[in-house]
Amino acid sequence: YDLKDPATFAASSRVNVALKWSAPPVWDSAPGLARRLRVEKHTDGYGGGGGGHGSEQLHDDQGVTALLMLTVPWYLRLYVHTLSVSTRGRDVVPSYVGYVPAQGRRPHLLELLLQLPPRSTTRVTLSFERALLTWTDYPPDPNHGFYIASAVVTAMMPIDVNQTLVVGFATQFANRTPLSLERGVSRVYTPPLLISLPTPDFSMPYNVICLTCTVLAVGFGSLHNLLTRRFTVAQPAPASRLVTCLANILRRMRGVPPL
Repeated sequence: YDLKDPATFAASSRVNVALKWSAPPVWDSAPGLARRLRVEKHTDGYGGGGGGHGSEQLHDDQGVTALLMLTVPWYLRLYVHTLSVSTRGRDVVPSYVGYVPAQGRRPHLLELLLQLPPRSTTRVTLSFERALLTWTDYPPDPNHGFYIASAVVTAMMPIDVNQTLVVGFATQFANRTPLSLERGVSRVYTPPLLISLPTPDFSMPYNVICLTCTVLAVGFGSLHNLLTRRFTVAQPAPASRLVTCLANILRRMRGVPPL
């Protein structure tokens, strides 16, 4: 059918936009792809101060040499001396460590060359501190949080195992996406992280303006009243005759001379 043809949308006919697969879709890895590389990224800690950054690489069947690259925004202050790499509960020294600190608003860059043993889990941890931004640096919805870029793991793997299990968004299927192939080089991307930074009360400027205007109005009004008002001595008004007569009668009854 032709979507540009008006007759396609006539009342007598209907447009069928259903998709039909020539073969049943395959949502699982191929039978020969038993070996895979999986990467996860998360944060730990509580409160709005410090925290931890963790990354895990899981590999099966045979050892792999992998390069882990982390890009961290400048508003997270990394403590590189807390860097820890462990495999099967034992500390591991990376073959190469490259670190470019953040300067100004340039992000941190950390690269680690790791030797991943077969059927093992390698854990990389790093502590950081959340910075307090100025109120102009926050996005329109600061309570939503800030997204941290995905970690990238580059590894040399056989072509027949260049697939991995990627946990996607909430769907009714388990998304399994093949890795990108480039002469046997496979890259695995972790999901981005969502962290929260110390967020100030953005209604405080409005409250300060209201309080300042109220104080200025009260203070200036009182001062202006004192400077512009004229003070005079008020003369007492003469009492009426009826009041004077009643007062004299009372005074005579008390034995007091009349007015």
